[in-house]
Amino acid sequence: MRDAAARSPRGRASWAGEVPEDWPSERVREIELASGTEVRFRPAIPEDAEHLREGLARLSERTRWLRFHAPVDRRNNEQVRWLVDVGHHD
Repeated sequence: MRDAAARSPRGRASWAGEVPEDWPSERVREIELASGTEVRFRPAIPEDAEHLREGLARLSERTRWLRFHAPVDRRNNEQVRWLVDVGHHD
């Protein structure tokens, strides 16, 4: 997989980082899209909070409602923490 920072328009790659050792690595998947772009799916980690806030800021209030079926405020630390600080247990 190519370095994500090289492809990122903002030059940041922390979102593509490795999952901490004590987290379920069997849930990490790397796939190639039809376009040839390689992507990694991995569990959310607390360090993703700021990236999640940035993503939520780009969504309209209506889109956030349709996605979460609840009012989600990107500035609400408790809501963001709930989304990224998960136990990864079935």
